[in-house]
Amino acid sequence: MIQTTTPDEHGFMSLGAEVLASKCIVENAKISIAQVNDRMPRTLGDSFVHISRFNKVVETSEPLPQLEKEPYTDVERKIGENIAGLIEDGSTCSSGLRHP
Repeated sequence: MIQTTTPDEHGFMSLGAEVLASKCIVENAKISIAQVNDRMPRTLGDSFVHISRFNKVVETSEPLPQLEKEPYTDVERKIGENIAGLIEDGSTCSSGLRHP
């Protein structure tokens, strides 16, 4: 089940806020369900999927899930301080994620 925007006049729905995993899932799943959420923002780029790619469509209108920020624990703060001490000012850090 993938959350999408409402279809446009040509039947294309945007995957909205999350494209990377959702696009792969829709393209490879044997059965896919679109949860069409009118609150999902329409994003441009390689984020469109035609309604015909889905086996079922379910309509909803709900806020997007959000990760609530919690205060750092003392242990997390100490880890951050230790890591920051290893990185020279002006350096660039990479998460290791690469997109082909």
